[in-house]
Amino acid sequence: MKKKVIYTLLIASLGLIPTNAFMPNNAFAKISNSKLINLKITGSVIDAQTNTKLKNAYIKQYGSLNTVISDENGNFQIILDKLGDSQLVINKEGYETIQINITPTTSNLNVQLYPSLISSKGYMPQAHSDTTDIMRYVAKPLSSEFTAAYQLRQQASFYPSIKSEGKGISSSGLALNEIVFGGKIRFDDLMGVVDIFRSRYPVDVENFPYSPAYHLDITQFQVGGGKIFKYTDNIDLYAGLTYLLHFNNTDNRDNRENKPIPYTNSFMDFPQTRQALGVTGMFGYFFNDFIKFNGGATLYPVVFTSFDGLSSDNTTIGYHGMLDLNVNVKAETIPGVYITAGYRNNLFFGFSGFIDESNLLNFGVSLDPFKMSSSTTKSDKQVSPSDSKK
Repeated sequence: MKKKVIYTLLIASLGLIPTNAFMPNNAFAKISNSKLINLKITGSVIDAQTNTKLKNAYIKQYGSLNTVISDENGNFQIILDKLGDSQLVINKEGYETIQINITPTTSNLNVQLYPSLISSKGYMPQAHSDTTDIMRYVAKPLSSEFTAAYQLRQQASFYPSIKSEGKGISSSGLALNEIVFGGKIRFDDLMGVVDIFRSRYPVDVENFPYSPAYHLDITQFQVGGGKIFKYTDNIDLYAGLTYLLHFNNTDNRDNRENKPIPYTNSFMDFPQTRQALGVTGMFGYFFNDFIKFNGGATLYPVVFTSFDGLSSDNTTIGYHGMLDLNVNVKAETIPGVYITAGYRNNLFFGFSGFIDESNLLNFGVSLDPFKMSSSTTKSDKQVSPSDSKK
């Protein structure tokens, strides 16, 4: 059994260096459908432009050593191994590499390869760590994507009073004009994740003479990375570390001295910077070829919060925790372009009864640039599986 290797994921822009463990490439690749194990598949490989039969083309079961070569007439036969994936990779020197998803009814494949625009050297596909396998697009439940969404926020909080222990200020707010940006970059079984949003909304304070009492500006960054584990053909699991950077700033500053005015006598009167390192779990699920469901949770056990201008030394540190939950559904409209809808809950909790909760609904567009630019879409027209067994 191969030893685990410790790797370091560096997010230089925010100074975060999370450490995680990972297994060799595709160590968890396996066929989840028992009907595919030992399935015999026959087929032929031809030039898509000239219909010439192609010999010495490599037909490889993704994620395993199981590889065969087409004969003089371009014919091949391969039996799926239980330790491999339910996909075949077909490669020939001078031609574009394609990938085919296998189902229990697949028996005969007529594969058409298009000449590559860039001359490539022939190679024997590797079971793991092959650069072509890493960069080649394969549809997966958790994939690379960039999202822009319109977000609605309902916020409620309780901030302890600075002087009176056990007492505090309750507030609530509603925002209808937030924009959120997110992104995932996946390379094989490693993935980086970033979420960013900025908002400004009016806040009503309980028993306060003015409405709204003030406007709150929020900017939040969540950046992380980790490893993906394939659970089944339709389910991916993710585990990683995430760094949180969160800014709260009220517009209650004096115009002359530009200093916060403590008119609610609570911690909410002062600008806050919150930072934390958390543990993230995520999953992706294929409903079908067009709809994906993602969900996740991040727990920040200790959030370090500084309050600017609260004390004589200009900074006071508070400690609390945060739980971030999210779910979203994506529906593909054209290859690589998704309409997305989701729900998110940000819950800060901790010292002296402090609580700050936001419920977020978002609607937007998500793009998978690798799928949009990949030849995988074209390969769907290159492969004609026949369900009739010979």
